Amino acid sequence: MISKNNLVYLFILITVKINLIKNIILPINIEPNKTFYFYTTLYYGDAKVPQTFILDTTSSIISSPCNLCTTCGYHSNEWYNITNTEKQILSCNNNKCGELSGNCEDNQCTYKYDYYEDAYIKGIYVNERICFEKNAEELYNITIGCTINETNYIIAQDSDGIMGLNNDENSFINILYKSHIISNNLFSIFLYQNNSGYLSLGEINKQFNSTENINYVPFSIDGENYYKLQIDSFEINGKTIDNNNNYPAIIDTTATLTSFPKDLYDSIINEFDKKCREDLCGKLVKNRHFGVCAIFSDEDEMMSKIKYWLNIKINFKEYKYDWRPGNYWVNISTEHTHRACLGFESTTEDVITLGTTFMHGYDVIFDRKNSKIGFIDVNSNLNLNLNLTSDVILNNNNSNNSYFDYIEENKINKEGGSVIKSFLIFSIFIIIIIIILFVIYTSWGKDKKITKRFRRNRVIIRYKDKERKNFLGDK
Repeated sequence: MISKNNLVYLFILITVKINLIKNIILPINIEPNKTFYFYTTLYYGDAKVPQTFILDTTSSIISSPCNLCTTCGYHSNEWYNITNTEKQILSCNNNKCGELSGNCEDNQCTYKYDYYEDAYIKGIYVNERICFEKNAEELYNITIGCTINETNYIIAQDSDGIMGLNNDENSFINILYKSHIISNNLFSIFLYQNNSGYLSLGEINKQFNSTENINYVPFSIDGENYYKLQIDSFEINGKTIDNNNNYPAIIDTTATLTSFPKDLYDSIINEFDKKCREDLCGKLVKNRHFGVCAIFSDEDEMMSKIKYWLNIKINFKEYKYDWRPGNYWVNISTEHTHRACLGFESTTEDVITLGTTFMHGYDVIFDRKNSKIGFIDVNSNLNLNLNLTSDVILNNNNSNNSYFDYIEENKINKEGGSVIKSFLIFSIFIIIIIIILFVIYTSWGKDKKITKRFRRNRVIIRYKDKERKNFLGDK
């Protein structure tokens, strides 16, 4: 027989399972007039204060300035307020402080994270309630970083904070996973040049693709918890350029361009010089900020000639990654000049940095549990129209809707789907309640019968006891 306590526990368990978010899709926006400045937004506290974040696959901390900040810049939004410092600030003796590898100052759990060019952020860990949509009803309690000190270029950045997504156990994605907010320890990023994209947390987003089209490459982990891949070679128009020095490659979403060690870079550029004629691709010139660019007389020429830039295949052991010019090109045109640049540059480091130009046009899946990176070629679902004034066109059932129309349509569908989903959840909830009430009723009925039988037995026992006493002459 099921006890009432077990029924309550069962009810709570089922409710938790129903409410468990399996997939969170956050829009990624691009800052107007700032090439490849991508960010996403979370909402903090009961007031749902918006906070924008740069996605960073090379760091772990998620943090933004709060009202306790002493040296912070003014970013996209106001600093969020710590409303209850006594309850929210993590103390040194809190178990979470040890789990987060925090330091201890004035009995507060602190952190310091260093970035390149001697920039760093410093702050304290706090418990905060967050949500993923402005109109969301449910908020989730997680531990985040409250930045109290920013230095160098971080002070001047537009985004409020940094969302660390590296493979550290304390990164944002792992916090969500350990808090049971998402069901799987993975995320994916889709970016498309001059438009936007999405960050999918917990499951693979199937809006543009299916799991059958995923090409996986294993990643290894170094001391920095980077996602490190091994590239065997490159192919440009049939010529193979070997990675003779066995340079490792890391994915860095904070890097605009992809960078190659000088010997690899020179080999790739030489192939461009040989095979990409001026009448076909435009005149290639050096640019101190973007490596190599092409100059065009007008926009029409630029749009037509970029299509003839060279395709590059990046050969991993398990997969050949097709790097198309429609993905790696960078537009630096102004009102009076028309210039497009190659989306890669030379570096003095002995490492290949795969920046956002590497990721464009692909849904890049970071499967942390299985230590592999998945690539889904979203280009197969997109008409790569390079017209700057046009949106990306989706070949979706011969539809001519733009990418943004698709997002809006999907938003409507999602809202409709949310209504259906809410109705289904409500229906399941009602059914569960009915089942529980039925079980309780039947259990109560059985209890009632048992109680009656017990009382009757007690009467019989008492009667027999009275007879015994009478027989013995006891009064």
